This record gives sequence, structure tokens and C-alpha cells, in this order.
Amino acid sequence: MDGAIDVLTGMVRVFVPDGGACYECTLSAADWAILDQRRACSLLPRDSRPAEPHVPTTPTTASVIGGLQCGEAVKLLHGIEGLRNAGFHMDGQGFDCYKVTYRRDPECYGHDRFEDVHEWEAFSCETPLEAFMEEVRTRFGPEAVIESVRELVREIRCPGCGTSEGWRGALEALDSESATCPSCGATRYPEVYHALSRGGAPAGTTLRELGIPPWDILQLKVGGRLMGIELSGDRPRFHA
Repeated sequence: MDGAIDVLTGMVRVFVPDGGACYECTLSAADWAILDQRRACSLLPRDSRPAEPHVPTTPTTASVIGGLQCGEAVKLLHGIEGLRNAGFHMDGQGFDCYKVTYRRDPECYGHDRFEDVHEWEAFSCETPLEAFMEEVRTRFGPEAVIESVRELVREIRCPGCGTSEGWRGALEALDSESATCPSCGATRYPEVYHALSRGGAPAGTTLRELGIPPWDILQLKVGGRLMGIELSGDRPRFHA
């Protein structure tokens, strides 16, 4: 369930995993171009300025959109027909509201499904990377590829002074303070990756230190097959 606001406009979108459209299906080329910049809101340049002054409408517009989201959640819980792979757009300036239905994109990567999920009880987010990758190669061969659905960061670079700094963790953990170059004050850019590899981190580095959360499922690609590996060793932490 997605909600967004922009001054006096807002929208609510609901995506149900029933074979219809997903969030990624709605992204345009311009949206992907923005995502390719690898910069979340907290990483916007400090000297950026909006084209027009901000209007303090967040409490009111957010309240309307938040209320609509709650209404759609109640409908889903009670089996009442509501938005389904569709969106409701609201224009608070001209009071123009309309509904949009989204079509599934057959080329969308968001619909990839695992053929199988392997539960590895002996492995958790605290497992060292090299031990995990060694087990992958033993079971599935040297051609096996392991990927995280998260964007992992290996270093951050400054375009201003050309310096770089090693940094381990998920992209969402990179805050604005870390993104600011301590030498020249410019905004640094993260180098992100998805594929895990032996030797891709200092010896003893755990999956958690790379940015992999507990009880996560990593993607396993062997030939043309797509499977999952669950870090089942973390399960007891969630079933006390």
C-alpha cells in the first residue's frame, strides 16, 4: 500500500500479489533514472533548493492520504472491494480526483519467483561471508551466483576532491552525515552492489556487517534457475 503527497496533491495505491501489476510495474523511464542516482531523500545535496517555495501543507494533505490508506487497509482486512492494483489521485487545489488502474508489465523484474527456498539452519546473518560462499559452492558448484535484493555499499566516493572511503552496510543505513565529505564538504556518492563473492570483504566479515538483516532470503542463481536461501539460523530470534 503506497501513499505519496506533494503540496496539495496526493495519491494512494494498493498492490495485491494476485498476478496483477506491482509497484515496479508503474515506474517510468524517468523514475528508474532517478533511482539510478542511488540517492535517497536523506542524501540530497545540502545546497539544493526547490524551484518554488515550500508550502506547509504536509499535515493536512498527509492526513487525507493517510486516512484513505487506513480505509483501504480496513477494506482488505474485511474482504470489502477497494483499490486493487490501482491508484486514487487527489488534487486539493482544483478538487479533481480520479482512479487509475495499472497493467502488469511482462518485463518487470519484480515478478521473478523462486523455484524453491532452501532453509539453511546452520547459517545466520552472523555467518562470515567466506564460510557462506564456500557452502554455496560446495552445494551448487562454482557457477552459482548469490545476490541480495538490497543495495549494499562497499565504498563512498567524493566527486569534489576525488577521495573515497570504504563503507560496509545497506544503502538505507547511509545517513546524510556519512554522505558528506569530511575533506571538502561535498556530497559523496555510494558505490552499490548486489552480488556476493568470496574475497569481496575482509576476512571474518559477517553477512550482517555487509548489510544483510536477520532471517533474510538471498537469491541463488544457478544456470537459468532462480532459488532462495533462507538464513534460518536466525529464526529462533523471532520465535522466543
